[in-house]
Amino acid sequence: MRKNLIIILLIFVVILFGCQKENRDIKIFNSDVARQKALEYMFKMKIGDIEGANEISTKELATKEDLGKNEMSVVSYTVDRISELKDGAYVEMKVVKTQSEGAKCTLDKWVLKVEKESESYKISEIKSTNKQQVASNGNSLDIIDAEASYKEKITNLNDLPDILYPKGQEPMIDVQEIPKQSYQTVGMSLDSNKIAFSTTDGKNCFVAVALMEHARPAAASGGGQQIAPRDLEKILEKPLAQKIVYCDILPNTKIANFVFTEESNALIVQYIEGNNSKGLKIYTMPGGDLLDLKLDKIFPLDKYSVEYVASVKSNILINVKKKDGVNGISQNLLGEYIIDVEKEEVAKL
Repeated sequence: MRKNLIIILLIFVVILFGCQKENRDIKIFNSDVARQKALEYMFKMKIGDIEGANEISTKELATKEDLGKNEMSVVSYTVDRISELKDGAYVEMKVVKTQSEGAKCTLDKWVLKVEKESESYKISEIKSTNKQQVASNGNSLDIIDAEASYKEKITNLNDLPDILYPKGQEPMIDVQEIPKQSYQTVGMSLDSNKIAFSTTDGKNCFVAVALMEHARPAAASGGGQQIAPRDLEKILEKPLAQKIVYCDILPNTKIANFVFTEESNALIVQYIEGNNSKGLKIYTMPGGDLLDLKLDKIFPLDKYSVEYVASVKSNILINVKKKDGVNGISQNLLGEYIIDVEKEEVAKL
């Protein structure tokens, strides 16, 4: 199944970007091939195909790195820039990782060195640096900036409203109580401008996105004016979130993962319903409106499981599987699909 997904993803990337073929008769290093090799490596890491990742690495790297021992999983990534060398290239990537249990995620910088080994391209070196980390701390959801060495509050459970009016309801009569006993899952966009988080009461989940305001007033300006200590303390106590976008309340569910598209124009929510089937909801950003794809009607969760695979630009690759122990399903519905967020269309591959 993993090999099939890798093949599908490569086709997916080629369709959207185009890809120059590796010419084995030319010895010149091709940075476009290096870029695709780095993306292939990251995808294998994302789906947990450690053996596959080692196959496209040099022997030195494959024996040196213990890729299987990591509490956090790669959920999204993008190429930031490429630095070409005479016989290789450094591919710098932004990588978001999340913790399987607990509200914690990180934004890291990965630098993959790609070299041409004989007639094939191999990953020969990996360096990673943490840039930012989001984690819950009691009632507070905090962001830690490793570069600037600061920790600030994004929001607080006590700052969230107690009730929510369902979107699109006119007149506003029905209200929903927001489950906010504790944080459950967090996610981050690749530009770190959006932080997704869910709160729960142990049964139902509330989904929201914090739109971030990273710039803080400096303690002293160029003109010599200074902020008084009390005023500075108030500034730092104020939540860093410029706005909280309320997306949804999902009954009888657990949020498995949050993933933002590469262009941050949509939030992908992978959730697990009470019957242990995986479902998918997509919310447009920055408004937080549900993309009306009717996935739960096309693929009812009592028969099917809908799983997020990958995304490129504004296109999302999903995989529809049969739920274990269920009969009477449509075989034609199983397989891989591409969701075009901008066109709001679902197409089978």
